[in-house]
Amino acid sequence: MTERAVERISVEVLRRPFSAIAADFGVHEKTVRRIAKDRVPALTGTRRSSSKSKFDGQDGC
Repeated sequence: MTERAVERISVEVLRRPFSAIAADFGVHEKTVRRIAKDRVPALTGTRRSSSKSKFDGQDGC
């Protein structure tokens, strides 16, 4: 797959369902999910964190 196609899919995943993007590009939906996993955090300015959520189920009132 070309870099241009990957970049376009990266933008589209922010707006449309993975299945629709996969159909448009003629790729498997899993391919779209992998691109989203790899590229979207960089586009949105977010990143995955392995730290606990502040809502960890304990009552800290």
